[in-house]
Amino acid sequence: MNEEIDRLRREIDHINIGILDLVNKRMDIVKKIAKIKNENNTEHFDEERENQMMEAVLKNNHGPLPHSLVKDIFSTILAVSLKFMGISHERRLLVSSGSAEAFPSIPEMFSLEGSRPVVIAGPCVIENPNIWKGLPGI
Repeated sequence: MNEEIDRLRREIDHINIGILDLVNKRMDIVKKIAKIKNENNTEHFDEERENQMMEAVLKNNHGPLPHSLVKDIFSTILAVSLKFMGISHERRLLVSSGSAEAFPSIPEMFSLEGSRPVVIAGPCVIENPNIWKGLPGI
């Protein structure tokens, strides 16, 4: 294989370890925040704070990654932070026929592992008003 490719791959490997170190440092801080929030009986998920962080990250993105990919990366980091704090289902599962976005499976969304039976129940919402047409009484 080309020596230049090998050199660049070693550089990427080094950067990957640096990213891992920074993510672990971030999680250490997340753990401290979770402890303080537990002691003060405060909600762990703060949508306003999450939006502020995302806005600041995107404001400081000068490429080459487009905002959409940076948002994907940081949305994952924020979701992992919640999961690390023990909040694995804080976000609502949104299923929309008009959405092109994929959503995690129910077992993944709620961290259901193993083969023990689980019952998931809740309200059902029809988001598309066209689906209501033709139903009795509608």
